[in-house]
Amino acid sequence: MDGKRGRGGVREGLLLYLRCPVSGGKLHLEATLKEEEEILDGTLISPEGARYPIQDGIPNLVVEADEKVRRTGDQFAFEFLEVGEP
Repeated sequence: MDGKRGRGGVREGLLLYLRCPVSGGKLHLEATLKEEEEILDGTLISPEGARYPIQDGIPNLVVEADEKVRRTGDQFAFEFLEVGEP
């Protein structure tokens, strides 16, 4: 650690276990600040394009209620258009 932050980052190996809280999809990492095997700053991106920041080594996977409702509505609309009416 460089002494500037006071704590380490999220270990890169841990990212294998994290999933998008909305879709459950695997997250892709775009690291902007890395120190050895630890991510200090960056973004986790879901297959659907949702972006979750990593700031000071802490991934923020909290989804605002309005955003979660919008994404759920979008997913149902997509499935309805792809599958059609029952």
